[in-house]
Amino acid sequence: MEKMKIEIQNALKYQQTEILTSNQTLNLESEQIQKSYSEKKEFLAKQEATYYNLESELESIQIQNQQVIVSSSSSLPIESITKRKLFVKIKNKGSISIKCSPDGTFISLFNQSINEHINISKWIIKRNLDSNFEYQYTLPDQVLFEAGRELRIYAKQGVQCNEIPLFGRCILSSLRQEFINNDIGSWGMSY
Repeated sequence: MEKMKIEIQNALKYQQTEILTSNQTLNLESEQIQKSYSEKKEFLAKQEATYYNLESELESIQIQNQQVIVSSSSSLPIESITKRKLFVKIKNKGSISIKCSPDGTFISLFNQSINEHINISKWIIKRNLDSNFEYQYTLPDQVLFEAGRELRIYAKQGVQCNEIPLFGRCILSSLRQEFINNDIGSWGMSY
């Protein structure tokens, strides 16, 4: 029995020591948490103060800018806007239709027939603008215009815009033949 009392007393001392150690650890952790919390709270307060300062600076800058805009808008000149209408005319000669691009970069001929190939060698393509100016191009020899295909004649400006090589005749695809009129910069604008 005496032995049992000693064991119980030892167990109680051990538990008390364990409880003291646990309490000390808890107190240290609590202090660290309190310190971290107060640091975060202080940091948050500084952030809020910075936010409010920046917000008030932004408002004052916006007010200043509005005053500058109001004072400068009264001295702006009035701009005039010009509108233009572009007309695209398509003319037909038999089964061939002719169309000029609105920007004057090329003229297109379309063979509208289903199965008729047309020899258009030495044809002269003319374009009159306002009865004052005439553009023209003579097609080379042995030009067979196949059914359902397109033939384009580019001006120098069209060659630059469409990145076509600057040599006389070029066949690019099975659906379109292309020629270049090196004598003119543009086929003229359609207004």
